[in-house]
Amino acid sequence: MIAFSVDTATCLSCGACVKDCVGQALTMHNGYPAMSREENCIGCQHCLAVCPVGAVSVLGRTPADCLPLEGALPGPDKMTALVRGRRSCRQYRQEDVDRATLDQLFTAAQYAPTGVNARKLWI
Repeated sequence: MIAFSVDTATCLSCGACVKDCVGQALTMHNGYPAMSREENCIGCQHCLAVCPVGAVSVLGRTPADCLPLEGALPGPDKMTALVRGRRSCRQYRQEDVDRATLDQLFTAAQYAPTGVNARKLWI
């Protein structure tokens, strides 16, 4: 179940979520976005991400569940260092990784882009 909802008290009726819906599952209805073709929804949650006022909830996620990007993204120098300094690991330590660290990484991996938004994660 998609569980798409809009807080009509907050919604600007800008249609950003409808315009960004790759599956064209959303349409404007009575001035507000509505899930008109649930079978077309691929569960990408872009509608939630692009809403400028946080009026959209989908798949059990609300705007309060989202991490703010403001101030959290690396600047050009740090991004360059990350990309240019990346290396493949060929030698590993003989110690277990803390379960809390693994859980944090698995949670983050759920948001990584995947082909056709498959989002399969085997743990």
